[in-house]
Amino acid sequence: MGLLRTTLRAVLRRIAERVAQNELFEKPGERAHQPKLPDESDEPEEPEPATRDADLAAIQDAMRPSGRPVIVHHWATWCEPCEEELPELEQLRQRTVDRCDWVGISWDRFQGGTDSVARVRDYAAALGLSWGSLVATDDPDDFFEALELGYTKIPQTLVYGADGALLHHARGPMKPADMAKVEKLLS
Repeated sequence: MGLLRTTLRAVLRRIAERVAQNELFEKPGERAHQPKLPDESDEPEEPEPATRDADLAAIQDAMRPSGRPVIVHHWATWCEPCEEELPELEQLRQRTVDRCDWVGISWDRFQGGTDSVARVRDYAAALGLSWGSLVATDDPDDFFEALELGYTKIPQTLVYGADGALLHHARGPMKPADMAKVEKLLS
């Protein structure tokens, strides 16, 4: 099943590239906005968390102060401590979602591979994560330097205040004391 799924994704990616090259899609602004038709279901759909490739500029932009604190979690699908920690972080997110923004940064590309976005998205969905992740595409050394990360292992979680000041840096899996501290910092 995995081979079929991988092959189908590759075929769809090629079709999308050809369509984009031939400019078969409308460009933004070419068509007037059309309101969404009402859905027949009673419950509104939850938007799927965004997971995408991101270079340093996009990652730094996502971490920029926006008037709310930001929790930035560095992780990867191949990291066992990350897998163990992520469900607890999801619980923390559910308790703090109204007080801060969350940004996941996946290091999956550091291990190579071109299907990283799909792998990260599927992995996060399987764990029930409600935040998206940016998949870092830059050279790891440039990435660490640009983000001023002296600690170059995962998992790690950084908490920034609304003004962009670093309030807490958990190196390694977050312990209960770290989570309590984060909640206290956000209260």
